[in-house]
Amino acid sequence: RGDVEDATQWPWDVAKLTAALMSGIGLMVAVFPEPVLRCFLTNPEAIATAILPLRFTGLTVAGDAVSLTMQNALLGVGDARRVAAISIGTQWVLFLPLAYVGVTQLGWNLNWLWGLYVAQRMLQAVMFARLWDQGKWKGIKLA
Repeated sequence: RGDVEDATQWPWDVAKLTAALMSGIGLMVAVFPEPVLRCFLTNPEAIATAILPLRFTGLTVAGDAVSLTMQNALLGVGDARRVAAISIGTQWVLFLPLAYVGVTQLGWNLNWLWGLYVAQRMLQAVMFARLWDQGKWKGIKLA
C-alpha cells in the first residue's frame, strides 16, 4: 500500500496486543506453575525442579511476544540479514558460551541456565525493537 507511517506503527500495535494477552497467561502460569507442570510431568522431583524456570517464563513471556512480533515484522520487510545477525549472535556467541562456562566452570543449575536463556530472549526483544525504531528497513526494496 506504500503507507510507511502505517507500516511503522502496525508491529507496535500487534506487539501491544500480544504482550497484553501473553501477560495474562504468563501471570497465571507464574502464580500457578504446578497444575500446568502436572499436565506434562508425573515425577514430583521433576515438577519441583521445573517450577522456578516456568515462573521465569511466565513473567517474561510478554517480552518474548514483543520479540517475536518485531522479529517477524523485520523479516516481513526484508531485513533478514540483521535479524539473522542478532539471532545467531545472541544464541551462538553469547548464550551458548556463557551457558557452557556456567555449567562446566561455575556449577550453574537449571535455574541459572533458564534465567540466562530468558535474559537472552529479552535482549533480543530490545534489539529487534531498536532495529525497527531505527527505520533502516524503510530503505529496503523487495523484488
